[in-house]
Amino acid sequence: MNPVVSNGEITFIFWNCALNPPRVKKIPTLSDVEFVISQISEIINSSNADVIVLSEITHVSFDQLGKAADPEKYDAELLNFKTNRSIFDIAIIYKKEMKILEAAPLIKEVYGAELKVAVKIKIEEPYQKQPISIYASHWPSFRTPNSEVLKTHAATALKIQIENGLANDENIVCMGDYNTEPFSSIISVNLSATNDRHNVIKKPHHWLYNPFWKLLNSRLCFEKSEGSHDLGTCFGRSNHRPNWATFDQMFFSASFLRNKGWSIIEEDTGRYFDDSLLIQLRKNTSSINHFPVKTKIRYL
Repeated sequence: MNPVVSNGEITFIFWNCALNPPRVKKIPTLSDVEFVISQISEIINSSNADVIVLSEITHVSFDQLGKAADPEKYDAELLNFKTNRSIFDIAIIYKKEMKILEAAPLIKEVYGAELKVAVKIKIEEPYQKQPISIYASHWPSFRTPNSEVLKTHAATALKIQIENGLANDENIVCMGDYNTEPFSSIISVNLSATNDRHNVIKKPHHWLYNPFWKLLNSRLCFEKSEGSHDLGTCFGRSNHRPNWATFDQMFFSASFLRNKGWSIIEEDTGRYFDDSLLIQLRKNTSSINHFPVKTKIRYL
């Protein structure tokens, strides 16, 4: 078998690090800020991440995150675009070899309010000099009044934007905390994100590929795994619903499924796991409740 010839690799990370949740004025604890800084450093060192997109970050915490990445190798930007009544909570840390061509908010007016659909970040990668459009989202939680209606509007607005990009043969990666599961109609119908690779390849201008279905169920034998955990991305204690949910996901245009050009590497796509993260998520004293999610693409 011939070895895989790579003409470049890019690792993307998305993490809702929960330091500055929307509409919460509480200042994050020093221990949580220090943990996030150390975890971002660990992610960079262990995965050689090229692009890290963060949510629940505002100016309150952003300046401190400069300690997490080598300033000679990485740049960082706070993409806190404002709406009439709110503000985006997205930030990006990226290697200096990457070039940001565009960063703009996608907003949808719903019932007189402005819904934060996504931040579009168009980058130019350093290997083939091709643009890749990233749509980074943080959609309303179930605690938000009418959250399902709002998320449905967000998915529809994002789908329209993506279809315009697909018509122009854009390479598209969506990532975010969608506060809804992969199987929900919001994701599978309104956004047309599916785990069926065949359908995505067959109808590339309609479907997006969602590999995060694999996090819905444990793949380890619980009796033999000594309490190891391998499902879900978000932890919340509850007696009324599962403690673990797969809210953090990434979706890909068909251009990443053809094993030609930029291609998704399945074994490096999923949840970024670290034992210290699992411990932190389960702490009653910590506001951090999400694992990062990751993907690697390789030019073939």
